[in-house]
Amino acid sequence: MSTHKPNPMEFTMEPTVAVTPMGMWCDPSKYHIHKILIHRHFEIFEIGLNADFAFFVTWLYNNDIPEQDIRTHFVGLWHLASQLKSESFEGYIKRKGKECLGESDYLFLARDVNRQPDDLFDPFEPLHRYIFQGLVDKINTNGWVGFIERSMGKWEEFMNHKDDAIGTKGEFISTLMSWLDKDHD
Repeated sequence: MSTHKPNPMEFTMEPTVAVTPMGMWCDPSKYHIHKILIHRHFEIFEIGLNADFAFFVTWLYNNDIPEQDIRTHFVGLWHLASQLKSESFEGYIKRKGKECLGESDYLFLARDVNRQPDDLFDPFEPLHRYIFQGLVDKINTNGWVGFIERSMGKWEEFMNHKDDAIGTKGEFISTLMSWLDKDHD
């Protein structure tokens, strides 16, 4: 079995990360590790180097993420929870989503879903189902008129927007109606 010997140029071209080893109270020195080593050998660091990871750290220390951050980073947080395979973080994101996401948030998220939620080959199927179910719950709770009023003009904006060549708007409305029908069965 051969081991990969990195080219010295890889180290000079890549930035470093400052690391202070835990438990080194007598030597608080920082060590600089090249990101290429971290990426190659530790999958968790590859996941952690995106912007949403900071919200995960906030949750770890505070057991909460501010509502506005949940609303604006929901999809990224959902994917991060899935990547980290953390049931408690995933459960937290689902609960907070139901608390924080309003009609216009669900409408925005569901409208941007570019595949049918029933597509069995869709790797993000749980997210699609969560978003469409949340949208259906909002409509069923407040009725269509209440939902439209609470969407802060987003429903009217969506309906007034011309459909694209492949019929995404029509597909979305058809899917939404199908979900509403399923919910009443």
